[in-house]
Parts: sequence; C-alpha cells; structure tokens
Amino acid sequence: MGTLTATRYYRAVVTNGSCSSANSNVVTVTVNALTVPTFTPVAAVCYNTTIPALPTTSNNGITGSWSPALNNLATTTYTFTPDSGQCADVTTLQVVINSTTWDGIAWSNGAPSSTVGAIMGGNYNQATDITTCSLTVANDATVVIPSGSDVTVDGPVTVLPAQGLGVVGTLTINNNANLLQSGSTNVNS
Repeated sequence: MGTLTATRYYRAVVTNGSCSSANSNVVTVTVNALTVPTFTPVAAVCYNTTIPALPTTSNNGITGSWSPALNNLATTTYTFTPDSGQCADVTTLQVVINSTTWDGIAWSNGAPSSTVGAIMGGNYNQATDITTCSLTVANDATVVIPSGSDVTVDGPVTVLPAQGLGVVGTLTINNNANLLQSGSTNVNS
C-alpha cells in the first residue's frame, strides 16, 4: 500500500463461498501533514570567524538538532532533524561564508572588505591598503605588506602551518606599513 500522504477511505469486504458478500462500515484514515520547522535566516559570516550557534528550537516550537558540525571555512547547508514524537519534517538552512582568495594575480570574488574575509592563496606584494574581516595566509604563500600600506583586520589573522612538503606561509609587515587589528577577542595563529 505504501506511505499514506492524503486522507483515504477503507472498508472490508467479507466473502465466504456462495454466500453474498458483506461490507463493513467505512473507516477514514486522515493523514496530517508534517509540520515544517521554520528558522530565521542566518546572516552571512566572515571566513574563519565564529558562526553563531544554530537554534535547537524552531520559530514554530519544534525542537531538534543540526548536522553537520558548524564550518566557518565554507558555505554549508545544515540539516535540522526534529526530535521524535513531534510530527515534524526535516528542514535545511544554509550559512554563507564570505571570502575572496588572492591567487597571486587577482581576487577570486572581488576585493576583501569588512564583511568578506581575505585568503592569501598566492604570493602578494601590492602597494594597496586592505580592509577585511579576517586574513588567512595559505601554507605556501609569501605575503608582504610594503611600506606605506595598511592592512585593517576586524577578526583573526592566521598563517597556516606547513603541509606536505613543509612549506610554511609567511606574512611580513615592512617598515612604515601597518597591521591594524580591531576587537579584543581575536585569536591569531
């Protein structure tokens, strides 16, 4: 018979050899739609910064849990699974991670900004100011901030450790250049 998705009506028909058949009363099986949990969309998050915890109770009162674990390095779609016994359906919520990557020539997603994290994936030595919400230097990039330039970061500064061949990324702030970092809880590595 499969999964019921709409109201159905059933009756039993009894037959016995040469006797006439007898019908039971009609039985109505009503299928109630599952409640879909609703959530307020999460604002885009800067790369490598803290993602706020996703709520475990929906706007319409459904409790449950999220998977996978929060990921502050890539845009991710999370699945909310309601706790059992609530006649509720699963739902999803996407959290967008804003970033742009320098490949040694250009930015992949426009210039970084106070809401877009900067990933230095290639060598960098440009006499331009950078404003960003986070700065990450890849494990094989050499980043030089030349004299007269400012890098303003409203979040963490991370130089990734060596991988594979042991090449470590470097971040050099030259004489008369500035690294301006706001916030009092930034964790730099």
